[in-house]
Amino acid sequence: QFVEAGLKNVSYHEFWVPDAVDHGANVTLLSTGETFRIFPMKPNFGAPSTIPPGGISGKLVYAGKGHLPDFDGLDVEGSIVLLDWDTGIDWIIAANLGAQAVIFLPSAYVPDVGVPRTVNVPFAYPRFTVDEEAAEVLVRHLGEDVKLVARTYWENVRGVNVVGFLEGTGTEQERAKIIILSSYFDSGSVASSWAPGAEESMGIGSLIEYAKWLSRNPPRYTVMFVAFSGHHQNLAGAMRFLEDWVYPAYDQTRHAVGVKFIGQFNLDLSGGSRVPYLTRLGDFMRLYGGYQD
Repeated sequence: QFVEAGLKNVSYHEFWVPDAVDHGANVTLLSTGETFRIFPMKPNFGAPSTIPPGGISGKLVYAGKGHLPDFDGLDVEGSIVLLDWDTGIDWIIAANLGAQAVIFLPSAYVPDVGVPRTVNVPFAYPRFTVDEEAAEVLVRHLGEDVKLVARTYWENVRGVNVVGFLEGTGTEQERAKIIILSSYFDSGSVASSWAPGAEESMGIGSLIEYAKWLSRNPPRYTVMFVAFSGHHQNLAGAMRFLEDWVYPAYDQTRHAVGVKFIGQFNLDLSGGSRVPYLTRLGDFMRLYGGYQD
């Protein structure tokens, strides 16, 4: 996309980052043999949502939002509990009552405050979500036995930042100065392997459009376009970019370019507002969205 937009010297900037990787997870209805994919939730303080070899089996029960009264009359010990998406932290009640695992049913929209939460201890407990099709089938088979299998474990994965340049049209001194336009192109969610990226696509889509427009209307200063990955791994791509190009400058070849940086504008856009506004934090300028009645 950068090449098609007219950028030059397009290259990859590689790095490695640890991540909990989903190597396959599913739920099978033992009465029908139907199997559906399930998506592991984010780790609890490093402990991934995984299942021992051989899987686990239990009866499906539904406990609404997971509040303690929702379990009245349910045989929870050894079960697989279905919970509403906006259960917050109350899924831990199912674990305390002896459920072997929980599956969160998807919702078209719930406030962020209700999203299933992790806990800040390494609690190795299987938590998953499913798509709407699978959720409808599972709800129709409450009280029946299901089998869950899942393989999620930590490994080092390769990340890639994509870099391209648009040379300025000003004086030699102006062309030697570099302004960075950046965004990130990966997506994330509370279930990392189920991250459609509709929200995140706004930033990288805008960055590509800026590249096309500036290629037709080149500025006086040189512009460096950077598409970061590893955003949801604690900004791993952006941090590695900083370390190689700016400080502590592990890569001296890249640092020779980094000393020419005079500013950066990062596009982290949201569909939650039509009103942008600019704020400054220390040496950084940040663009946020406001709310309009």
